[in-house]
Amino acid sequence: MFGIFTVGLFFLKVIATTSMQGEIGIDYCFPYNPYQINGTRAPNTTVCPDSCSCRYCRKSYGHSLLFRHRVDCDKKSNNHIPTASIPVDVMVLSMIQNHIAKMSNKSLAPFTQLEQLFLDYNILQSPIIDDHVFDAQVNLKILHMDYNRGLVNIPKAWFSNLVSLEYIYIRHSVVKTLEKGLFENCTQLKSVYLSGNQITKLPVDLFHNLPSLTNIDVKSNDIGQLHSELFLDSPNIMRFFVQNNTLTTISENVGLQNLINLTMLGVVFNPFVCDCDLVWFRNWINQTNATLVELEHAKCKKQNIGLVSFDANSLRCYSITIIVVICTCSSVTFLVVVSILLYTFRWDIRYWNQRRLLRIQYKRLEDEGPPPIDGVQIRYDAFISYNSKDVDWVLKSVLPTLEGPEFNFRLCVDFRDFVVGEAIADNISNAIKYSRKMLIVVTKNFVKSEWCYFEMEMARTRMFENHEDIFVVVILEHVASRKIPTLLQKILRKKTYIEWTDNPDGQKVFWTRLAAALNTPNVHRDRLIT
Repeated sequence: MFGIFTVGLFFLKVIATTSMQGEIGIDYCFPYNPYQINGTRAPNTTVCPDSCSCRYCRKSYGHSLLFRHRVDCDKKSNNHIPTASIPVDVMVLSMIQNHIAKMSNKSLAPFTQLEQLFLDYNILQSPIIDDHVFDAQVNLKILHMDYNRGLVNIPKAWFSNLVSLEYIYIRHSVVKTLEKGLFENCTQLKSVYLSGNQITKLPVDLFHNLPSLTNIDVKSNDIGQLHSELFLDSPNIMRFFVQNNTLTTISENVGLQNLINLTMLGVVFNPFVCDCDLVWFRNWINQTNATLVELEHAKCKKQNIGLVSFDANSLRCYSITIIVVICTCSSVTFLVVVSILLYTFRWDIRYWNQRRLLRIQYKRLEDEGPPPIDGVQIRYDAFISYNSKDVDWVLKSVLPTLEGPEFNFRLCVDFRDFVVGEAIADNISNAIKYSRKMLIVVTKNFVKSEWCYFEMEMARTRMFENHEDIFVVVILEHVASRKIPTLLQKILRKKTYIEWTDNPDGQKVFWTRLAAALNTPNVHRDRLIT
C-alpha cells in the first residue's frame, strides 16, 4: 500500500513539472521507466552503449503519456553509430561531436520510433552515406547535421521517407548542391536551416507545396538569384533570412507579396544593384508590414548607397510588357518599310545584281586564256534559233539591244548571215559550228517548227562531241508542257531558262541576265574573228 502511494506521489510530481528540455513534446526524463518500476522489460530496451547516457523521457500524446529512451553519446569518439547497443525504442538519439563519417542503410534501421536525431560536429561525408540511411525514420521530426565539413551534396533520397520531419538543420557545412524535389515528401516541414554553406542555387521547387513551413534560413551562402514563385503553395512562411549572399535584386516574380504571414525578412549584406530591376522590391519595402532585419545596413554596392536611400521613383523604368510591345511595333514597322522598298525597287535591285554578276563574268573571261576547241575559230557570240513568225521580236528587240554599245555581242541570224545559195542544212550546221552559244527563243510557233528541232539536234551533237555547254534558253511565250518536244523538255529540265516580261524595269533585268548567260565561258571572246 505504501509502494502504491509512493508511485502516485511520483506521478503527481512529474505532471506538475513545467521545465522543458528544448525537444518537441518532451518535458522530463528519468533514469528508469516509471511505468515499469516493478515490471520486466524486454532486453532490447534495457541495453545502453558504453559511456553513454540512456534515460526515459516523458512524451505527451494528447491526454496520454509515453516514456521512451533518450540516448546521449556526445563526445565519445565513436566512428560509427553503435546500433546494436542502442535501445530500439529510442526516441531521441544524440551523437554530437564524434568521428562519424560513414552511415549505411542499417545504421538507423532498428529505430523506427526515433523522433529526434543529433549528428552535429561529426565528419559526415555525403558520398559515403547510403541513400536509404533514413528509410526507417518515418516518425523523425527533428534532424540536426550542423558542422559536418564533408556534406557537399544533399540527395533527395535521404528525405524520401521522412514524412513526419518538421525541423532540418544542416548549417555551417560545405553544402554546394541540393537535389531537385528534396522536400517533396516532407509535407509537415516547419523550419529549414541551411545557413553558412556554399549553396549557389536553390532548386526551383525546394520550398513548394509545404503548407506548414514557417521558417527559412539560407543566409551566408553564395545564392545569386531567387527563382520565380519560390514559395509556390507555401503561404504560411513567417521568417525568411537570405542575408550575406550574392543577390543583386529581388523581383516581383519571387512572390514575397503573397506571403501574408511574413513577419521578418533578412536581406542585408547582399550586393544589390539600384536599377530598374530593384524598383519593385524597394517600393515593396515601403508597403510591407514585415520587419526587415538591420535594413539600415543594406546597400547597393555598385552605386555605394544605402537601400533605404535608393529613390526608385527617380528612375524611368518601363515594364517588360511595354518594352516587348515597343520592340514588336518597331520590328513590324521596319519590316513593312523594308518590304515596301524592296517591292517598289525590285526591278532596280535585280538589274543592279545582274549587272554586278555580269562584271564578274567579264573579269573572269579576261583572266582566262582562250581554250582551243578542235582548232575551230569562233565567228559569233551566239546563233539565234527562232521561228520565222517571231522575227519581229528578234529584229526589233534582240539585235538592237545585244549588238548595241552596252553589250556589243556579235549574233548570227538566218536572214542576215546565212550564205545565199548554200543548202539551208549546211547554213545551220556552219552557224552552230562557228558560234559560242545557241540562243533558243521558245514560243508556240517554235515548238511546231521542224527546222527549229533540227537546229537543236545539231547543237546537241556538238555539245556531246566537244563537251560544251552551248544552250541559252529564252521563254518568249509560255507553252503547255504536253506540246513541247521531248528534246526541248530535256533541255529545259537541265537549263535555267530566262523569261521575257512586258514590264520595262523587268526587261532591264532580262537583258542583263541574258548577257550574263551568253558570257558563260566555253570559248573566249579573243577567239572571235574580227
